Amino acid sequence: MAVWDPWVYDSGWYWQLYNTKARPDANLFGIFAGRASEAIGAANSGAGIFTAPGPVSAVDFETHRRSPDARVFPRVRIAWGIFIGTKGADLGDPYKVQNIAHQMNLHGGINLNKVYRCQTAFADPPDGYQPLFRGRAAVAPVIARVRSDPDYYHRLYDAEPSARPLLEMWRDPSGAKLHELAGSIAATARDLLDALVNGDGIYAFPFHYWHGGLEMTRQAVWINAILTSDLASAEDRARVKAAAGLFASVLWDSDFVPMFDGHGLNLGPVNMPVQQNQYRDLYALLLGRDRQGVLSRALDNLRLTVNDYGAAMGSTHYIDASMGPLLTTLQQLQTADVADVFRDEPRLARFAEFYLNLLTPPEPRFGGSRKLISIGDGSTESSELMAAWQQSGSMHAGFHGSTILKIDETLPVANPHLGDATFPGWYTVLRNGWGSRNETAVWLVDGDFYRDHAHEDNGTVVIYALGAPLSIDWGSMYSPRSPGAFMHSLAVPESALPFAWDTAATHLEQIGFRWQHAAAQAFESFPASAYVCATYETKGATWTRSVYSIHPDESNPIIAIRDNFDGPDAATPKILTLNLVDTPPEPGSPPRPLARSTRVCGPVAHQLGPLHLHFRARPDRHPKLVAPLASQPRTKRIRQGQRPPLRRAAIHPPPPHNRRLDLASAALAQRPPARSLRA
Repeated sequence: MAVWDPWVYDSGWYWQLYNTKARPDANLFGIFAGRASEAIGAANSGAGIFTAPGPVSAVDFETHRRSPDARVFPRVRIAWGIFIGTKGADLGDPYKVQNIAHQMNLHGGINLNKVYRCQTAFADPPDGYQPLFRGRAAVAPVIARVRSDPDYYHRLYDAEPSARPLLEMWRDPSGAKLHELAGSIAATARDLLDALVNGDGIYAFPFHYWHGGLEMTRQAVWINAILTSDLASAEDRARVKAAAGLFASVLWDSDFVPMFDGHGLNLGPVNMPVQQNQYRDLYALLLGRDRQGVLSRALDNLRLTVNDYGAAMGSTHYIDASMGPLLTTLQQLQTADVADVFRDEPRLARFAEFYLNLLTPPEPRFGGSRKLISIGDGSTESSELMAAWQQSGSMHAGFHGSTILKIDETLPVANPHLGDATFPGWYTVLRNGWGSRNETAVWLVDGDFYRDHAHEDNGTVVIYALGAPLSIDWGSMYSPRSPGAFMHSLAVPESALPFAWDTAATHLEQIGFRWQHAAAQAFESFPASAYVCATYETKGATWTRSVYSIHPDESNPIIAIRDNFDGPDAATPKILTLNLVDTPPEPGSPPRPLARSTRVCGPVAHQLGPLHLHFRARPDRHPKLVAPLASQPRTKRIRQGQRPPLRRAAIHPPPPHNRRLDLASAALAQRPPARSLRA
């Protein structure tokens, strides 16, 4: 039986045993999860049910001090309960809440005893409530413009649908819309309370763990908007303050989410406890509590999620899962004059550079707006960093509370003129031609700090050439999810594949292989060229991938990739995959089969071993290219030391690794003619 775990597989938070053939007054026996706040070292222990022929069934309790992920706990403690009833009275409709769930809520969750003690009436701050994320002087002009400028109102109304009740409240001078919004907040509080006491309790899907944290965070934005409004009546203020008291009490209850050390429970991907901490602290600051504690926790979470070089721990999409709530907390601290971490913490400035450098060239698939590249769980999508925000189309969102109240659209933004950059622990980018039709960029994943929602993609490359996507990740998020190493542009030992490398039935999921100990070994940047070299390890082999960008003529960029292997298993077969963007089929044409993987396909010639991967490509500038593009994998099996046919593509040795020289000059002096290939 699960101990709080939201992701428990093939189990649940209670079990019931009964005789299907017995009369309604026959016994019903059950077990249920107890208080999560009592858990100590509960990673691999707990109560369960076993059955045997006879029929025989019983409760089995196992305790293990060591968990499968090698954590060791000197002490194990788990709370669980036993339920006794009758089949007719206590075994309800399987699609409805069971009586055992009510007992689980009473003894293991949020019960009325706790709710009774919630502080729902409290004095206002001496100087009144202030806006959460920006000062009153910054928010007032936004409200005034929403009231006076119909075009601005409609732009925000369309850009951020979840903020529509707030926008309507601002535009309504009578206070009626404010009263409606206060009623909506009170209704959410009632729904939460009903689920906790009369429903499936802390495991009710709409409010379980981060689902509940998200919903209560969104409500905090509306609560604050009402408390800072001159139109709020005493009744409306009392209603939203009561809701705030309930939400804060639930979020800070360790039976709702165990946010203390030593419990051993599964809190999910590393971004989830970070954001849950920020949901709690949002209410702490809203209610004027523990400001220095909030600052201390926020700085700890910043150091956990962003390294010294500015690299964040998440995939490009899931960076926002941890950094969104964390930046929200830092904005609150800044607005409340507790601390200006944006000014005082260099790590944040480096993070801004890191995030900016994830921007694609203007994306022809998205109307020319810049997007974030897709690496790990995620898709090609917009950014909320200010300079990136404008380059991405000035979009708003309400996932962690409406950005209308967080983003200052009047801030001046300078052109970032992005170029080559490296962020140890995550990636290196080689970029030239910023802002021109020749903009070309290559990203190499070369670090292990990137770990949250990561794929088996250490060593993968993403390539945009002459403003067009040339080699990109699938970016399908979860529909379907494609985290397997074979689905990324990298090399994989053939022995790591659980299927034949040339099969059409390619597995999308993890294959259990990811290159480890990724580290950038060299990074050089020159006006007309750039270079990065990184190493990756697995048992028996070290893989070295070098990427060169040579662009003395930016309209004809050269991108070269060289792969070498060392170690006892260096000569074993490797599989190299490179995802290449294909042009879309004409409307109405039949589906095109993927090209067979037994030949070199597309604008690429590659060789594993002493020779490096080298290709030149000129994406077709025909208007067809701006239509939605699909990604197809091109895979080649090459044994170390064997050279496949290169199909007239030019290959030449790279400059020595240990010399600082302008790669473009070396290439121009020695480069043989290369075939120009179209993507």
